[in-house]
Formats: sequence, C-alpha cells, structure tokens
Amino acid sequence: MPPTYSISAVAKASGLSVHTIRAWEKRYGVTNPERTDTNRRKYTLGDIERFRLLRQATENGHSIGMIAELSTEELQNLDNTAEVQNPLASNRNYLAACLQAMMNLDADALEEALSHAGIVLGIDRFLSEVVVPLLKELDSGWEERRISIAQEHLASAVLRTQLEKARLTIQVPSHAPRILVTTPSGQLHEIGALLAAISAARHGWNVTYLGPNLPSDEIAAAVAKTHSNAIGLSLVYPADDPLVDSELLKIRELLPTTPIIIGGRVISHYRQTIQAIGAHIITDDHSLKQLLRSLS
Repeated sequence: MPPTYSISAVAKASGLSVHTIRAWEKRYGVTNPERTDTNRRKYTLGDIERFRLLRQATENGHSIGMIAELSTEELQNLDNTAEVQNPLASNRNYLAACLQAMMNLDADALEEALSHAGIVLGIDRFLSEVVVPLLKELDSGWEERRISIAQEHLASAVLRTQLEKARLTIQVPSHAPRILVTTPSGQLHEIGALLAAISAARHGWNVTYLGPNLPSDEIAAAVAKTHSNAIGLSLVYPADDPLVDSELLKIRELLPTTPIIIGGRVISHYRQTIQAIGAHIITDDHSLKQLLRSLS
C-alpha cells in the first residue's frame, strides 16, 4: 500500500498551516482524505503536491475560491510567473479592504476580506497582520471620531463571527489542560476574549469560551462544571466601572486557588484589584504562551 501522511506532516511539507488545510477542505473541498479507525485524516503524496500547488497559486494572487476545483494537472499548468492583479494580494491590502468595507457599512465585503485573509495567510499571520492592526485602527478611529458607532458595531460583529470560526477549527487533545475564557459583568466587548481563547487553544489548552458579561457566580459554577484549570478574563471597556473591581474580588473569593489570567487595554485602571487577588497580567500573545506553559 502507498504511504499515507498525517495532517501535521502535510502542513510541514506543503508550507501551509494545519488551520488552512482544514479550512480549505471544509469550505472548498480541495481534498477528501481517507480516515483512520480513530477518525484521523490520511493523506497521500498526491494530496501533498496538490496543497503545495494551491499554496503557490494563492501566494501569487489567485483566489482559492477560484482555483479550488482545478485538477492537480491544471494547477501545475497555472501561470504563476507573475502576480495576478488581485486587490487582496497582500496583508496590507487585506487591511485596507477591511477598513474600506467597514467605512461603507458593507458587511459582505468585510466578511469576504477577512475570510480570504484567514485562508491565504494562515491563522498566525491573519491575527498578527490583519486582525490586530484592524482592532488598533478601530480604537484610534473611535477615539478620534473618525469611525461611527454603526461602523464600529458592524466591524465588531463580523470580526466576532470570523474569529469564532477560526477558534472552532483548532483541535486540542481531550487530555490537555482546560481554561475558561470570558469577560466579567459590565465588560461587553468580547473580541479581546475571543483572541485570548484562540491563543490559548493554539498553545495546547482546551478552551471553554462563554462570551462576554458573565457574573462572578456563573464563572465559578462554570469552572467547577468544566473542571477548568485556569480562568482567562478580558478587560477592554469601560475603564472606570466599579462593578468590575467587586466582581474580580468575588471571583477570587469563590475560587481561592484557581489561577486567574487577565489581559486587555484597560487593565491598568484595575491594577490594584488585579494585584490584590493575585491574578496574572498578560500583555501579548508571547506572555500568555509563557504563562500557560508554566501552568500546564
């Protein structure tokens, strides 16, 4: 029988991320691998070559949606000598397309730009080169009154959908440590929490994501029910809500030994309470990765 390969081996050989391979299979049906008795994908050398050609074509500007149905022979004959005139051919143009769609209140265009960026760039570059800069632009635009409430709400809604799709594609072993991610009562913005949930999953933790604005007693009950080893909280807005301080204190009272990890752009405003409850402060993906490694 010809040799078969795991999805991680295919990712390494083709230059694509595991996330991208799964996304292309689910959305575009680029391959239909056989499965083992334990439901793991089995790929052939032909599959690896197909993914390599698809990666090369998308890097040269071809839309994966336009070339997904091409045969391997057709992909080999595809002209990749010069970049196709595709308005979404680089991460910079993805960001520009996202901002333009947001300003036009065009949810379909924003969803298309984000979806295409996630597939072509892979989840790591998608987050660092498109999502994070877009969030920074949203913050500055809001503060400078360049972005309206409607535009911010539309961008947040579409971003939330795309990030949740990305999160659900990440597979983690069932025996991995568990973390519950949410925002405390009064914190309604959840994009930061979603990014934390994605990051934790990428770093090998099983994530129970419960959305925003969760009361302390519900957080404690969920931690007990899911046997979570840690709690991840995001604090984004507002920066002066006294309810947040009391909720953090109550979480610690209800869960005296559970590690609490807190991040977000307004954490400095609650630093005294965060320190009082012995919570861990994280400022970026690297610090979260290091902390989760120490806790696992």
